[in-house]
Amino acid sequence: EKEAPKAAKIEQVKSLKLKIKSFEKRFVIKKSKKTTESQNISPDLAICEDCKKEIFNPKDRRFLYPFINCTNCGPRFTIISDIPYDRPNTTMANFKMCKECKKEYENPADRRFHSEPISCPNCGPSIKGKNKAIKEAVEVIKTGGTIALKGLGGFHLICNALDKKAVKNLRKRKRRPQKPFALMMDSIETTKKYCQVSKQEEELLKSPQSPIVLLKTKKNIEGIAPGLNKLGVMLPYTSLHLLLFYYLKKKVPLVCTSGNISEEPIITNNKEALLKLKNIADYFLLHNREILIGYDDSILKIPNSKPQISNKFQIPNHKYQILRTGRGIAPVVVNLPFKSKQPILAFGGDLKSTFCLVKENKAYISQYLGDQGSLKNTKRFLKVLEIYKKLFKVKPKIFVCDLHPEYYSVKLANHLSTAPNIFKVQHHKAHIASVYLENNLKGRVIGVSFDGTGFGEDKKIWGGEFFYGDLKGFERITHLKYFSLPGGDLAAKEPWRAATSLLSNFLPVKEISKIIKVDSYKINLVLKQLKAKINCVDSSSMGRLFDAVSSILGICQENTYEGEAAMKLEALIKKGQGSYPFKIKKEEIEWQPIILGVLRDIKKRIPVTLISTKFHNTIAKIVLKVCQNGQSTKKVCLSGGVFQNSYLLERTMVELKKKGFEVFLPKNIPINDSGISLGQAAMGIISKRDKNVSRSSGKNNKKRKKYCFS
Repeated sequence: EKEAPKAAKIEQVKSLKLKIKSFEKRFVIKKSKKTTESQNISPDLAICEDCKKEIFNPKDRRFLYPFINCTNCGPRFTIISDIPYDRPNTTMANFKMCKECKKEYENPADRRFHSEPISCPNCGPSIKGKNKAIKEAVEVIKTGGTIALKGLGGFHLICNALDKKAVKNLRKRKRRPQKPFALMMDSIETTKKYCQVSKQEEELLKSPQSPIVLLKTKKNIEGIAPGLNKLGVMLPYTSLHLLLFYYLKKKVPLVCTSGNISEEPIITNNKEALLKLKNIADYFLLHNREILIGYDDSILKIPNSKPQISNKFQIPNHKYQILRTGRGIAPVVVNLPFKSKQPILAFGGDLKSTFCLVKENKAYISQYLGDQGSLKNTKRFLKVLEIYKKLFKVKPKIFVCDLHPEYYSVKLANHLSTAPNIFKVQHHKAHIASVYLENNLKGRVIGVSFDGTGFGEDKKIWGGEFFYGDLKGFERITHLKYFSLPGGDLAAKEPWRAATSLLSNFLPVKEISKIIKVDSYKINLVLKQLKAKINCVDSSSMGRLFDAVSSILGICQENTYEGEAAMKLEALIKKGQGSYPFKIKKEEIEWQPIILGVLRDIKKRIPVTLISTKFHNTIAKIVLKVCQNGQSTKKVCLSGGVFQNSYLLERTMVELKKKGFEVFLPKNIPINDSGISLGQAAMGIISKRDKNVSRSSGKNNKKRKKYCFS
């Protein structure tokens, strides 16, 4: 166990004494046989230190070769078409090994022994235009241009992060006005010039997964993450990325963002890239190794590597928090504490979508597949689903999806499944179920699920929810008091709408117009809409409350990307105490005292930084108060996109742990909507075993059971 390779994941160790029946005289890997059994498949891995040494060694035959790899690194999941994982079942089947590569491949003492993507300049994949093309691409970057580079899981758009004009042009071409760009730095040393890097964060950056890691900014880079105090940074994880920096020579941070059209999947195909990215990229760096499964870069963070509040309370049970599962991490395999009698497919949500396949006691969770509002993303969802079903030998019989009748994922579930084998699970209950399952909990827990949107069992929009129960059923015990969202889903894109709705309870029209920095004509229109109750939905969304406060403080009036207003509100926090009053009446958390407290501080000209801190502290105190209100458990599960907020998560955990509560979070899946497919699958398994839980045909069902399903 102590000598396992870096990328190895040891699930179990058993020791048995056996009688020797036969004994091979030498170590061999025999020819694989076709199987119907599921097998775990490794994600793609970043280039290892041994391969790095070889690529820059002039005496090595792979000197400056862009596709160097060995058993410990390189492509895996993106190139496989079937199991077993043998070269004929990968996109490397098109490249016949030369004598030297074959010798290494067949030698048990060589680190490339049975490395399926093994290759060299004589027999492997190649860059179109060879290394001359890499030099040309570097010149484009140096002169302020953008290149499209075909990477491991898809295309990257790359430019000089210090060139303000280049960054501005990329934003304009990609129609991405505010959303932060990921950066690629050549080394840890360069990263430390621009960011605070803890020992844990350094380990994560250098790990075989080599994800994007969110780091606190030390030296601001204009235009990269407007209004935020964190940068998403990764190190070069392929030889091609390393060669880019090698020819660049200067230690310049590069913008390295997904090569796609806004709201569409990452592009993996050369022809599609040339067609769709021609108006964004000035130069294309292409190669001839096919990518079968597209991967976005994974995004991780250490929630409290440098705690803002207390060194005493650390995030339990895991070292990092996953925000997006992709290259290096997915597919995520979760060992279940029970077996499912029938194979299950859970469809997840519409935003940050993933699916989950279950076979017996294994759950296979897909990589991040984008938002299902796009036809391209839905097609990608179906394509990746078919690949997973083939690779993991799963033929689903039971189907689980969300309650929302208008979700694309629900419509897809209704289309692919047959009654009575479809179950519908409430969005926020699925959030809590995923945490419960991953932590292998027993008995009842308190579940806190905070996010932007989720269809409730009362047909209202939920998002500030407290539950009590277990996988057999979670009962809603408390929630944020409903408020009206004018424009429905439009309020998620325009925070000033939620702010106008809240302020209309206290202030006249003129006062609202003075506070909210948008056209007074728009505010008047929304106020009339609220009065007439036209296209207004009731919501208990904690995410929309964060949006509203951000708008009231003049921080953000339009979400150009999901969570923008809340992220910019968090970025303003300064370490400090203080909170606002709140009330809990008839199982509802009243937001009115909080908003009135914010308005009083604005009138007193209290700094926005302090108001933001007090607001976050208040939400943490609310969580503690509800958890103390009479439930017979000290176990609390936290989930939902709002808990991506590092300060809120840390503050909440400090409050709970001080009072003796045990707090549980997701371990290997995101805390946001990408994690709910696992929760759906878990409740699908239990519902199949529990006669008290009803099935659904996907149609409206008048008879409702107490807990989870319609």
